[in-house]
Amino acid sequence: MAMTSIPLDRELLPLRPSKLLGDRLRFLRCTLVSFEPDALLRVIMEIPFARIMEDLNYEGYLAIVAWGRSVDTGSQMQQGTREELDEVFMPVKSRGGVKRTPDDLRLLPPGLSKPWRLTRFSYWGSSGRTGRRLLTRLAYFERMADRFARLPQSRKEELAPEIASGTDRYWKGTGLGLVPGAILLLDATLNHLAWLDDEFSRSPAYVEAGAVIALADPRKRSMRNWFNLLLKSVKCANLLELHALVDRRGGRIRDEIITHGRLKKWASSSTVFPFESAKVVLTACYGDDPGSHPEVGLLWCAKVLTFLTEMVMGFSAGPVAPLVAQGHIHVRLQHLREELRATKGARPEELFFL
Repeated sequence: MAMTSIPLDRELLPLRPSKLLGDRLRFLRCTLVSFEPDALLRVIMEIPFARIMEDLNYEGYLAIVAWGRSVDTGSQMQQGTREELDEVFMPVKSRGGVKRTPDDLRLLPPGLSKPWRLTRFSYWGSSGRTGRRLLTRLAYFERMADRFARLPQSRKEELAPEIASGTDRYWKGTGLGLVPGAILLLDATLNHLAWLDDEFSRSPAYVEAGAVIALADPRKRSMRNWFNLLLKSVKCANLLELHALVDRRGGRIRDEIITHGRLKKWASSSTVFPFESAKVVLTACYGDDPGSHPEVGLLWCAKVLTFLTEMVMGFSAGPVAPLVAQGHIHVRLQHLREELRATKGARPEELFFL
């Protein structure tokens, strides 16, 4: 794969459309190895980042705009803008009264493209230890991509085979004929998921090791694997019993019942499991604060894996069945996790591509 010759177009265009995700499937990227946050938000929450901004009050919206301007120009923000941003991203009541300092709001990590800088800081205060460490990994990957882009052409050609050797070797061996630009973006994202799998397996909340990788098990679609975890968690034997539980606890979407048929379609990936529907199901299962349950974080992983499966199908030289595409992702995730464990203790920028 000629990594040095891959153009950095903002959007990668698949060879064939996605029947499942349709127009939602947009492969927008910041660098050769990172999606724009907007691309993933559309998959996980079905809404763009701009829609989230629309829900802010006017002062909050102006503060976001001013912050974006300061990121672009390096200019200082006024104290009032900093305080408004502080309230937008992490209201005082959710911080136990602890207030960020102006310096916290001013300082931004170097080397990230604008969308990830904004997203990283937005989630920094409330994403927890694992979320913050994942965002740090994203920062390092973007910084390395930026450094690579600035090298002389001769140096790029010298380093490219070493940087992308594991990535290139695995995906060429599948015989799928994936587009080179898609390979880099896909493998870098899988690298983060493999890291999350290892991180979750060492967390007390995740009692089963390999939870993320298990979602990619190709015997079932990723969403079905996630629904099976949910069934086990709430002690339901099947989707019919889950339907009864949700209905009994008043789970409704705009006064419409979540039917057994809907659950079956979502679990089989016949249709997308909407974010609003997911909130209703999870609230019915776990109460008003479902975020403390591991199934919630794993749902987002399942949605990203579904997105990446559609990516493999869309960028392969010929048609590929969903479970075949997911099977290649499953194998690659296992490889990446083992390689990450073998290099435990290394800094993220030293692991750029394994």
